[in-house]
Amino acid sequence: MEAYQPGEASGGRDLSQTREGGKVRARIVRDPHPRTIATHSRSRQACAISRAVFYDGLLRERLPYVTPLAATFATLAIFVLPGLLLVAALGGEGKVRLSLLEQIYLSLAGSFLFSGWVSFVLAELGLFSPSRTALIVVAGAALTIAVSRRRLSLRPGASSRSELLIASALVAFSAAIYFPPFEHILGGRDPGVYVNAGFHLARDGRLVYHDPVVADIPREAWPLFFPDKELPPWDYHRYLGFRLESPESARVVAHGLHLYPVWIGTASALYQPKSGLYATPFFALLAVSGFFVALRRIFDLEVAAVASALLAVFQIQIWFARFPNSEMVVQFLFATSLLLFFFMEEKRSALAGFFAGLALGATSLARVETLLFAVPVALSHPAGAGVEVRNLEYTVPGRHEAFWDGTDQSGRQVASGIYFMQLTVNGQSVSRRMYVLK
Repeated sequence: MEAYQPGEASGGRDLSQTREGGKVRARIVRDPHPRTIATHSRSRQACAISRAVFYDGLLRERLPYVTPLAATFATLAIFVLPGLLLVAALGGEGKVRLSLLEQIYLSLAGSFLFSGWVSFVLAELGLFSPSRTALIVVAGAALTIAVSRRRLSLRPGASSRSELLIASALVAFSAAIYFPPFEHILGGRDPGVYVNAGFHLARDGRLVYHDPVVADIPREAWPLFFPDKELPPWDYHRYLGFRLESPESARVVAHGLHLYPVWIGTASALYQPKSGLYATPFFALLAVSGFFVALRRIFDLEVAAVASALLAVFQIQIWFARFPNSEMVVQFLFATSLLLFFFMEEKRSALAGFFAGLALGATSLARVETLLFAVPVALSHPAGAGVEVRNLEYTVPGRHEAFWDGTDQSGRQVASGIYFMQLTVNGQSVSRRMYVLK
């Protein structure tokens, strides 16, 4: 009698054949433990990472369970507490009087900004966990309160009824149009890579995926499975968008930058896997709100309302708000940095400048091309910036009118650019920004 082992062609069934007395009999027995066997051609390898990471990891192994109480605590610690302290610290400086809308926005934006950096560092170290992020944030908040509790203030400034109505309309429209998101899970292009990298991060707490299939390949069989690569380097595409470091380490890393997958992983780990898909429309809603608040400060209510409304209804904005991508994260960070830079320059707030730098720097963790914005800034930075250009002093008591003709101490015309004027009277100073155009 000869027996044949079941193969992949059996489709999950045990097919054995026996030969007795010259006759052939076939016996089909259903496998009590059926397994789905996925086959992928080169054109369909894009779906492989979803099966390896999403399906195997989330539907079979499940995510680490988080109790409702722990999820509530982590939500408040990660998404509210850091920004609330930022608002209180800005109010305690006495230089910035935030309106109610600005307080609400910066409470959320500041929390996403600070917690995002903490979660990103933990993910790069292979220690990612919303619980760890929450504990670090709470510890930092407790230290801040202990040191600066007398310099914290949450008293809001004035907000007009028109401002509140326009902001509410923008938020309501964005929430109605941007949600729910596209359920883009399968696929190896950027959206699929972002989503599956975030799901894997929620499951394993690290960005690197250890592939057991590659690890089981004998060393002598490496040339058979990797015939088109020199030894070394490997730099082999394990899946589309996921690179294999080497068959020896079996480490697979998602391409691109990882700040956006960190937020997908945070939402997926705290609530349910599908929650990670909601990161994109939420960041889009924050971006529209952030530009409204920032432009309201820089210009006026009419400009802020028109510009934010045009952005909210823009067709490409709506598409990207529902499609898994990192552009919405960058847009949100730019809006936040714009508002904080205004407080730094106009109100001379060092704290706002620090967080503006955090926001602008975080854009390089989401999209590499944001580094190009540093080029025009560096090229346009005038030589000798920060050096006193002209000093006008009045020593006789009385009423005086200061006039500057655009020349320096030597009588030469200054170059075009941005200049700061500081007026000091009886020990009290006020600063204003001026533009020189030729």
